[in-house]
Amino acid sequence: MPQPLPLTFEEFVERDNPSLPGHPRYDNFPMYFMPKGMAPQLRNTQPFLRFQVEHHDLEARLTHSITNLDRSKDKSEALKPYEPDLYQAYLILHSYGVSDEDLLIGPK
Repeated sequence: MPQPLPLTFEEFVERDNPSLPGHPRYDNFPMYFMPKGMAPQLRNTQPFLRFQVEHHDLEARLTHSITNLDRSKDKSEALKPYEPDLYQAYLILHSYGVSDEDLLIGPK
């Protein structure tokens, strides 16, 4: 069965999630680029290991950016400058066959 199409950029960043008002639809996706929490488990999957090899610069840039978020801002607001890179990473991982359910890890 073919995988559903990926979200558009507009869908990926929309902030009208009824479960988490003000949070973008991709809410938990940045966890792939954090040094703690679920990140080690997420980063140790075949698709992510492939992503690290094939897109090292993007992975390193996102990991640095997400690790060093401006903590004086709301997380959702602090992530806005990185949304184009997050979306690019999402598209790549989606193209590897990873479902939105696994990538977005939470309410869709």
